[in-house]
Amino acid sequence: MAGFSMLVAIAFGYAAPAEATEAPDITICDDIPDYSNGKNRTDERTEPITLPADWVAVATSSRNWIAVWTEYSRTYCVETTGMREATNLERFGERFLGFNWGSREGSGYVLIDRARQGDMIDTGSKPHFSPDGSKVASLHRADTGKDGFDGFAIWQTKDNLLVPLIVNAGPPLLPRYDWKIDRWEGEHCLHILSVSSEWNGGNKAAIPYLPRYRFVASASNDWEIIEGIKCPIVSSDDDSVTLPSAGAAPSMFDWAKGIVAFAAALQNSPLIFTIRDAAGCYGRWMLHAKAIDEGGST
Repeated sequence: MAGFSMLVAIAFGYAAPAEATEAPDITICDDIPDYSNGKNRTDERTEPITLPADWVAVATSSRNWIAVWTEYSRTYCVETTGMREATNLERFGERFLGFNWGSREGSGYVLIDRARQGDMIDTGSKPHFSPDGSKVASLHRADTGKDGFDGFAIWQTKDNLLVPLIVNAGPPLLPRYDWKIDRWEGEHCLHILSVSSEWNGGNKAAIPYLPRYRFVASASNDWEIIEGIKCPIVSSDDDSVTLPSAGAAPSMFDWAKGIVAFAAALQNSPLIFTIRDAAGCYGRWMLHAKAIDEGGST
């Protein structure tokens, strides 16, 4: 539960009493006592976090805080004391604000909810809203014990509340790498990607080009992440769920094995073969394995 300790340490929120103004009051945040005795402070950032133009009407910042104006006309305070940097500040409609943060030893993503008196969660990485905005999902594998949320979670946003639907701490299905949400399909299913467990983390620059395994997580299966490419069929009338028939999803190829199998070709003909070509080539061989006299193996 590393994300929650980081959340308490450097990024908690505080809702101030109602004020007569119609804008956030940063002095309210600055007057909040520092109970950490400076332990969370980083002197590598001495200036306030710069807010983008579309934040100015609803937020302001100081060295240690971002003050946000809420639905109930109150100032909600988000502490930024231990953050070396804040990047990719963006708005999601009128209700949500979000940004990536980084510290000396950790990182995460703060999602701020302006509904009611204000709220916030650390989602680890940028979350994904469902098509109608009623759910928001995050999948993040933390690298250190000081990162934000570590695991897979979905929150419901109905009735101006931010309520956990499912929170599974810790990375799923180790030892795969670079877990990330690809997209929502409707309101009941997520498509998810990961890098093969054969990748040993030696060259992070290669991650975007590596073959990926595909997974789905759906309400019909209690949002468990399972390998596959097909979402269950959901009735728009009653939200009932029908699982796809057996064998509906094609078999998954062992792309990592393809890379290993064609290693010699990569070395002998580097201008002809690439890693992606080798993996794809292996897949096509396996499709016809039983039809080849030699057995179709590499």
